[in-house]
Amino acid sequence: ISWTGEDNSHPRDEICCFRTIREKMKRFITVMAATLICVAAFAQNDAAIRWSEKVENIGDNLFKVTFTGKIAPGYHTYTLSDPYSATEFRDIEISGGSAEGVPYEVSIPKEEVDEFGEKAKHFYNEIIIGQNIKIEEGPAQFSGYIFANACTGGACKSETYDFDITIDPSAVPAAETAKVEEAAEVPAEGE
Repeated sequence: ISWTGEDNSHPRDEICCFRTIREKMKRFITVMAATLICVAAFAQNDAAIRWSEKVENIGDNLFKVTFTGKIAPGYHTYTLSDPYSATEFRDIEISGGSAEGVPYEVSIPKEEVDEFGEKAKHFYNEIIIGQNIKIEEGPAQFSGYIFANACTGGACKSETYDFDITIDPSAVPAAETAKVEEAAEVPAEGE
């Protein structure tokens, strides 16, 4: 509408305006979708502890499952027995076997005074935990998750690692036992 009150617009002007708005909206939605995809991709890779597991046959239907957590630089996590922030195994289920004992630390934590002035034991770089499983018959299934707090500079975040491990005696050979041969006694000189 002009300053004189007359409508000087042309129907084609409205179509062009809508096309421009539609093109801008398409670009905006495309940029937002790309941003959301990038954020989602980075969110999957922000774990401060990356876990892996290994199964060893230690004989007599007993298997050692070793969990290794690689800890990101600048972070630490806690022992299995920490009174405030223990690393824990939760919702453990074992079919076809049973746990022999409780989870145990293979790696040695660093003893230090924490940010609250308390004595604490922390793992930096790596935490290794073992659990022995006795197989009753055939393959066994060992599942659950590890709960751990990863902390840096007084800020902590809870992390979980789900596992579901098949322990198949036929697929994991028993470790070879090293034979220690007794040294033959050598008579001392003059005997």
